[in-house]
Amino acid sequence: MSSDAFDYTSIPFAIFRTSIEGVELRFWAGAEEAADMPFDRELLSEEVHHLSTEDFNDDAGGNSICGCVFDTVPTLCRELAACRLKPTDRMLELGAGMGLPGLWAALSSGVKTVLTDHHPGVLKLLARNVLLNHVEENAEVRKLSWEERPTWLEDCFDLVIGSDILYEEEWAEPLFSVAGAALKAGGRFLLANTIRSAKVISLHTMTRHAASHGLDWCDGGPPTVVQQSEIYVFRFQKVEKK
Repeated sequence: MSSDAFDYTSIPFAIFRTSIEGVELRFWAGAEEAADMPFDRELLSEEVHHLSTEDFNDDAGGNSICGCVFDTVPTLCRELAACRLKPTDRMLELGAGMGLPGLWAALSSGVKTVLTDHHPGVLKLLARNVLLNHVEENAEVRKLSWEERPTWLEDCFDLVIGSDILYEEEWAEPLFSVAGAALKAGGRFLLANTIRSAKVISLHTMTRHAASHGLDWCDGGPPTVVQQSEIYVFRFQKVEKK
């Protein structure tokens, strides 16, 4: 780290409490991000904590959003509430961040949940959030980059979810590739995303990449005229192999 680089270890983190769709969640997040959170929340302690140098890497973008909670979280939790998940289901959250949708599902339905990310600081905060919500028996944290195919991943999940994880068009290919690899035949992929540009998040882009990995578009997504900053849910299903 150069002498003039930002010191990410100075970022304060704190514990918050909120209720989404009738489920109370406690979570670590960036203390300075509270005003931008997309829901009412309560700061549980004035005491803040900091991550260490080892919890950050050379990815400035990933470092800067460590501890953020995005606007898509309540939307995805509402979508999950309509899914009628069962404790026998297995769910994977990609790019989990603070993991609120995955934790919400683990708490509300007892679904077996794997929360994944690749950023070291995020993974540390995710593990703390699992403990805060006492869901150790049905939620676990694993490191995962979208290019990886560990043995625990492939054809194992009934549901894959993502909350505002698609920022660039080039991310679509690895995203749909890992989602397609993780799902069982007939499994679903739910992506809640903020519209940033029609090029990045268009239905054409979505369906093209999804189809190449055995995923059929079910419904959802923006209309022909795209309103930037709007949130949409895209729904896909893995095709049964013939």
